[in-house]
Amino acid sequence: MSDSPTLEQLVDAWRADPPRPAAADGLVDLLKQRFLAYEVPVSLIPRSDYEMDDDVVEDDVWKLLLITDPATVTGLVSPAAFDREDWPPSAEGWPPSLAEDWAEVFGNFRGELLAVEEVGYRLFTSLVGKGMALGIVLESRDGEIVDGFKIYGPSDLLADVLIGHIGWEKHRATEENPYGVAVGDIGDEDFARYLRMANAEGLLHAATGSAR
Repeated sequence: MSDSPTLEQLVDAWRADPPRPAAADGLVDLLKQRFLAYEVPVSLIPRSDYEMDDDVVEDDVWKLLLITDPATVTGLVSPAAFDREDWPPSAEGWPPSLAEDWAEVFGNFRGELLAVEEVGYRLFTSLVGKGMALGIVLESRDGEIVDGFKIYGPSDLLADVLIGHIGWEKHRATEENPYGVAVGDIGDEDFARYLRMANAEGLLHAATGSAR
C-alpha cells in the first residue's frame, strides 16, 4: 500500500499551516541550482508579446530565465509532448541545412539586417521551438514574492515545481473571476495538483512530518 497522504490529509495540512508565499530570490536560486537556469533580460521578449499574452500579467513580469543544459532540458520536456505537439517540431518551413537554419535565425538567409534586439528574440524562440531550451517568466509585484509564472516550452515537471511553490492565489476564483481556481476545494483539479506538488516539495508541514 502507498504511504502517500490523501487529498483530505493534504488540505488539512494546508489549512493548519499554509506554506509561506514564494520568496522571489529563494525561488530564483532554486531554479538556478536544481535546473541550471540563468537570467536573461526580460526585454528579450518584446513588450508587445507580454501585452498580448493571456498567460502573462505584463505589468507583473519580473524575471526571465532560460534553461539550456542539454541533459536538464531533455529530462524536463514532457514525454507526451512528442506525440501531442510533435516535439521537437518538424523542420518544415525552415531551410534544409543546419547552416542555413541558423542563418535564418540571425536574418542572413534572406539578406536581412536585423536589429540586435530582434536577433536575441529570434534566437530565444528558435531554441525553445527546437526543444533546445525552456524559458520561464516569473511574475512579482514587489520583487519580494513570486505570484505567477509562464513556461516557454512543454514541461509538466517544471510546471509542477513552480505550482508547488507559487500556488494559485493570484488566480483564485472570485465574483469577478468565477472561472478561477477554487482554492481550498480538493474537487478542483488545479488546486489538488497544487496540494500534491507542495507536498512533494516539502512545503506542507503536517503532511510531510518535517519542519519548513
